Amino acid sequence: MILIAESGSSKTQWRLVGTDGQIAIETRGINPFFVDEKFVHNELEQSDLRNYKSKVGKIIFYGSGCSSEDRNDYLKNIFKKYFESCAEITVDHDMMAACIALFGDKEGLACIIGTGSNSCVYDGSKIIHNVPALGYVLGDEASGSFIGKEILKHYIYKTLPDEIYQYIYMTYKIDKEDIFESVYKQILPNRYLASYATVAYQYRNTDFIQSILKRGFDEFVDYHVVCYQESKSFPIAAVGSIAAVFKEEFENSLSRYDLVLTKINRNPVDALVHYFINK
Repeated sequence: MILIAESGSSKTQWRLVGTDGQIAIETRGINPFFVDEKFVHNELEQSDLRNYKSKVGKIIFYGSGCSSEDRNDYLKNIFKKYFESCAEITVDHDMMAACIALFGDKEGLACIIGTGSNSCVYDGSKIIHNVPALGYVLGDEASGSFIGKEILKHYIYKTLPDEIYQYIYMTYKIDKEDIFESVYKQILPNRYLASYATVAYQYRNTDFIQSILKRGFDEFVDYHVVCYQESKSFPIAAVGSIAAVFKEEFENSLSRYDLVLTKINRNPVDALVHYFINK
């Protein structure tokens, strides 16, 4: 069986492909920046993948944080230990997964806007330009972690509109200490921050939330789209939940430069399966 996966920081979508069809499995995100071998093993063992550990012959894994040879080899070794009979393992960056899912063998400018954010220029076979992604502390413009961080910051400062403040207070029952614990002491703080992007969706028509979304998407376009010469000539497309949910706001920010969003693929894993099975 072939195991194909696309992983962000929040979740990993797995597809087991065999002669009898496909099996879809979901685990939490596997980003080597934030998780260790024990975490990965537990995620695999607690999922239905444990029933196929001796049947997987090939793994194609694309993930957030898989942008260096050392981190990719780290994950390869973990997968090699777990999947006993696997003879071939490929680990690559989620940016490459976005390119393949959005453009296949054609050129384009690919954006990821989910828990985190990133972009690149793709020539139909490889990534030729990629502005550094700075992560949830310094960058991740327009992402779920960016939006959630802004909301929680104003929640602690008590500068949220009262309706939004009361909604968070009554729904989540959190105070500053709870937030500090999750952001500064627990694993996957970016995912924790991104979980509050749902508040932005709930109140997306308020001036306050619109100002956050506008700043986030304007900065994303400024730092991750128009920085490429190819932005004027290559099709622009995106993957990720935030790009899908806030498509209108993303398009508005692109329109400042007369740019058009050609496609959004919220969950690229099925496009990856189609690409590799039909290659």
